[in-house]
Amino acid sequence: MYYFEQNYDNIRYPKSNTKNTGLRNAQLGAIHAIAAFFSTRNDPALVTMPTGTGKTAVMMIAPYLLGAKKVLIVTPTKLVRSQIAEDFKSLVILKSIGVFNSEVDNPRIYELKRKYDYNKHRNFIKDCDVVVSTPQCALTFSKDEEIRELFDFIIVDEAHHEPAITWRNILSNMVHSKKLLFTATPFRLDDKKIKGELIYNYPLSFAFRDGIFGEIKFIPVDIGKDEDKDIELAKVAEGVFFNDKEAGFKHCLMVRTKSRNEAQKLLSIYQRHTKLKLELVDSSRTKKAVDETILKLKTSEIDGVVCVDMMAEGFDFPNLKIAAIHTPHKTLATTLQFIGRFARTNSDKIGSAKFIAVNDEELLIENKKLFSSDAVWQDLIVNLSDEKINNDEEDKEYLKKFQSQGNTIVNEEFSLFSVRTNYHARIYRTIKFDINKTFPDIDQIIEKVLVSKSDNTIIAVTSERKLPRWSTNDGVFTDVNYNLFVIHYQEKTNLLFINSHKKNEKIYENIADAFCGKNQYEKIIKSNIHRVLSNLTGFEIFNSGLTNRISEGESYKTSAGPDVSRAIDSSSGQLYSPGHVFCKAQSADANLTIGYSSSSKIWSSAYGTVKEMILWFDINGEKITNKKAEVKTHTNYDLLPMPKEMEKIPSNIFMFNYSENSYLNPHNLFSREQHLSNDTILDIDIKIQFDSIKDNRICLKAKYGSKSYLLCRDLAGRYSTSEKDELFLKVGREKLSLTEYLNQYPLLFFTSDLEVITGREITKSSSSLSAFDLNKIKRIEWANYNTDITLEFRSSKTMDKNSIQDTIGDLLIENEDNVYVIFDHSTGEIADYIAIKLGGNCINVEFYHAKGMSSKHFNSSVGDIYEVMGQCVKSLIWIKSKASFEKKIKERQKSGHCEFKRGTLDGLADELSKNIPMRGKIIAVQPSLTSSKNIPDKIGEVLSAVNFKINNSGVANEFIIWGS
Repeated sequence: MYYFEQNYDNIRYPKSNTKNTGLRNAQLGAIHAIAAFFSTRNDPALVTMPTGTGKTAVMMIAPYLLGAKKVLIVTPTKLVRSQIAEDFKSLVILKSIGVFNSEVDNPRIYELKRKYDYNKHRNFIKDCDVVVSTPQCALTFSKDEEIRELFDFIIVDEAHHEPAITWRNILSNMVHSKKLLFTATPFRLDDKKIKGELIYNYPLSFAFRDGIFGEIKFIPVDIGKDEDKDIELAKVAEGVFFNDKEAGFKHCLMVRTKSRNEAQKLLSIYQRHTKLKLELVDSSRTKKAVDETILKLKTSEIDGVVCVDMMAEGFDFPNLKIAAIHTPHKTLATTLQFIGRFARTNSDKIGSAKFIAVNDEELLIENKKLFSSDAVWQDLIVNLSDEKINNDEEDKEYLKKFQSQGNTIVNEEFSLFSVRTNYHARIYRTIKFDINKTFPDIDQIIEKVLVSKSDNTIIAVTSERKLPRWSTNDGVFTDVNYNLFVIHYQEKTNLLFINSHKKNEKIYENIADAFCGKNQYEKIIKSNIHRVLSNLTGFEIFNSGLTNRISEGESYKTSAGPDVSRAIDSSSGQLYSPGHVFCKAQSADANLTIGYSSSSKIWSSAYGTVKEMILWFDINGEKITNKKAEVKTHTNYDLLPMPKEMEKIPSNIFMFNYSENSYLNPHNLFSREQHLSNDTILDIDIKIQFDSIKDNRICLKAKYGSKSYLLCRDLAGRYSTSEKDELFLKVGREKLSLTEYLNQYPLLFFTSDLEVITGREITKSSSSLSAFDLNKIKRIEWANYNTDITLEFRSSKTMDKNSIQDTIGDLLIENEDNVYVIFDHSTGEIADYIAIKLGGNCINVEFYHAKGMSSKHFNSSVGDIYEVMGQCVKSLIWIKSKASFEKKIKERQKSGHCEFKRGTLDGLADELSKNIPMRGKIIAVQPSLTSSKNIPDKIGEVLSAVNFKINNSGVANEFIIWGS
């Protein structure tokens, strides 16, 4: 019969009370939980007991309870290994509290201090009842099949280390042994899951109630402007130490910092500025030297130690009561564990634990202000510990709902509990969601798909293999990247959230298509997504993007800094509307970061579990759909006009413009024969059908060569057509129809009062438009040039007539100030004519846009005026930079579309290369307009809007009209 089995009947369970020593509530609960669990199960079991509650005693009782043959105890450090080996060897703890009487034989303990050597250690291990080892040494003998078969029980101390590879390999190798894991903090710094079922958790609040976890106090230190933080902390620590000593307490001090170099500096500071006797303890010192220092502590030869993380884990010394924290820990787990070492009560002549640190209102540890002057540590620490443990267990229960879908490729060791992901999501509104659909093909290998039907959530892991950048040999070496996708449908709000670590527009759409159906979803409009800022206070906006509704010089302005809202003033609202924002703010119970963009995305700098992120989705989903939600940041950001949901399409639309991407990277068209053409999206002649504008749609006519057809934009901003033989464009590797292209790169529409329409949103203008100055209409004597003002340009049928374009050309050539005169008439043009003047340290570029007079009366050709005014505004993009202007001219000449009437391309390129600015002037040539007759309001509004937009564009400084 084995030792532990033999002594099972000797166990007694005396209960501690005011009169007698014995087992505490925490110990009794843990012991019975262990017995109950292993009576029916052999899975790894996890016991959580706060520091100081008697974990070591429970560890020693467990082998007797289970009748173990041979036990392996794995400890994190040499210091703890020696401590447990000594305690187990003498059974002094168990005998002193009456679990065993003094006659019970002690077990044979072997402390494995070196890596396993068959010849040196085999017999010692065979002859003992318990082996105590650090993980590095235990791993070496766990690989020896003969030796590991001797063990039937493994106890892991400080089990939050278990997910580390060394610890986990030990447990994997010892496959036939029961496994019992103990920890005071069942959460790790890296958030990996501890692989054991929590069978017992004794809350820290109970330990405090029972008097096991003693009183703790935080002593904040305020630092003056010219004071040294470390010196002032040292002086306060000295005062606390000697005050406690005078009060009769036998307290010791620990000075905590982040590195060995810092520890050495602090030791010198304490020696120079205090009377405290301290020694340095760090990982470079031998065990013998550390033991000597501990003995000096226990015999009061020294007052304390300066260390990094030594003695912070598993070390039992209740007199360690004062902590001078020069560098706080970065995580809640290590902070709580550190504090627990000082809160023990199992010794005489000790008082409350005291933690001394700089008063730092800004320092957050997992969103908690631990080091602020008003922090009540006694309540705060207890609540934080219990809350974190409970949250972890709730996460485990939540993740049990996920079931694998289809074949699994990913290693079965993959655990959702190990997932910690950054909060961000693309959001769609949809009323159709089918969780039973298959995860879509996104040109990646689908490794694993997990589904929770109760929560409408899908989690997918995919992989993609690519050649390394340094390799040109296909198939020899590949880089493998794994991507995570979390898809959640909030049924209450009809919102679909997609968290994708591969941020790609097509992937978002493929996922939404798969689970909602093609075209059965839509992005969230900006005015609704803006609501994620509701119910928050204390805003600090440190990144924002502003969309310029007027200027072409700076179409999108991004600002970053401590509080960028201070750069916004009342005049900003005349030019800009919000594009994206990222800020710090405060909710009712925590500080947070939150951002959103007009592309229907929200994000935060926070990381969390799957469950925490789904909760974040749901909180923001309810905000987005809450029509009563109000946003007030109480910063200058509130001065910007927020787009509103468009209830009907306004009738006073007079033009559209392409997205900036279409101008900067114009995508090529496919010819009728489906060959890739040199022509681009800009070469398609798209015109608004003004007579067909309805409350719920805008009709456009697209013409390219002999091909023309109608397409419609609905209220939500989606484009469609009944045309089966559409125009196609090449976008990346894809071939998109014109309607698909416009859905991806939507047009911007403008009204005559400078409202801007994007998607289903409309941004009201805060600008007050003054009446158009009729003096800007320059009278041209068209009859003197024998001009047919109804004829914009000559064709084969009108060769005998003088067109408006002919007259423009003659007038520009007559003016000798025009160094360059360029004729550029055709689809995709910059303008009908371009004139360039040099001088005054500036390149002055003039764009002339012409339209014939189609009506019989002056100031009545509304459609013609709308068209030419739209051309004027669109052409501003080409004055934005000299490089883009030169590139466009070269492309137009190469394709045979533009002709230099004066000057040469090489000469112009030479002028543009000089370090002088370029300014623009826009001229609308419209003979139907005259200043001598009354201009109707509808036309006057458009002229005012165009004049305002051009003069505030940042690239052109004048707008005039050549009229009659």
